[in-house]
Amino acid sequence: MKKTFLAIIIVFTSSVLVAQSTDTVMVGNMYYSPSSLTIESGDQVVFVLVDGVHDVNFETSSLTGVSFDNPSQVESIPMQSLEGLMGSITFDAPGVYNYDCSGYGHASGGMVGSITVMASVSVSNTVVDVIINSDDHTTLE
Repeated sequence: MKKTFLAIIIVFTSSVLVAQSTDTVMVGNMYYSPSSLTIESGDQVVFVLVDGVHDVNFETSSLTGVSFDNPSQVESIPMQSLEGLMGSITFDAPGVYNYDCSGYGHASGGMVGSITVMASVSVSNTVVDVIINSDDHTTLE
């Protein structure tokens, strides 16, 4: 019994590693695919150029000239023409991040996108939480 209880304590008091995921946005001739993406805080988005000459502009809307006013500062990915990896961004602050291609006529042609970052769900796993939330440890509680 002591060994089982000790094993339970060790398992639940050790850190839980939350695997961050990586999503890919393809950047092509007048499109981002997907153009709308929902991720969790801490996730990474990779931008891959398929064809054309494009950037990923998170600063000022090419349509309105007004700041996107994203939840946190995001470094834009500069204009590129070589196919392949353009860059990657890890999003930590929850909220909606808007972006577009600042190439002439690209945003007005529909080359706009958004990334919605959801807050990560925190899991409490202290010994006290395990005992309180367990049907098997009512006496110990």
